[in-house]
Amino acid sequence: MADEDNLNRWERAALRPPELWNFEAMPLPPMARPRWLRRLPHVLIGYGALTLAILGSDELVNQFRVHGQYGIPLGVATAAVVGYAMRRPLAAWWMSLGIAALTAFAVGGQLPGGQPWPWTVPGVIANAAVLFLVALRVRTRIAVKALVVTVGVGFVFDVFGLAMPPYNSSAATAAIV
Repeated sequence: MADEDNLNRWERAALRPPELWNFEAMPLPPMARPRWLRRLPHVLIGYGALTLAILGSDELVNQFRVHGQYGIPLGVATAAVVGYAMRRPLAAWWMSLGIAALTAFAVGGQLPGGQPWPWTVPGVIANAAVLFLVALRVRTRIAVKALVVTVGVGFVFDVFGLAMPPYNSSAATAAIV
């Protein structure tokens, strides 16, 4: 009897999609009170995303010298993911990781003086905001897995020097990203 229960549990686990691949809608609920401020969190996140789009595009084009054809869309996409995270946080988190990798490859060896990684400050802020929105909407275990994967991606970029010229590498830089 115990073997049948374990088998059923393992069969159910095999049929269930992995937790980080759950792209169903988990919308950010409005505030309950006061009624006239119900959508304040949504408006603030929207204004924050707009600010990140402007600052991210500016930093990519002017400091990292990414051509405007790629710099502006990457800056806007980085910020748009924050708005998308209000509706589908895990899908937005995967998109955020992909856009961060694209940004790193677009920047390539054009790092401004003293910058040890190829990510923009608004990009890191956007990724942190998406992780925060993920943590608000999913179980703690899933949020920790998302954080570990994010740090792992930064670690891989740091250790293997992907999309970057060689520099004095450190694992602490990957932990910051």
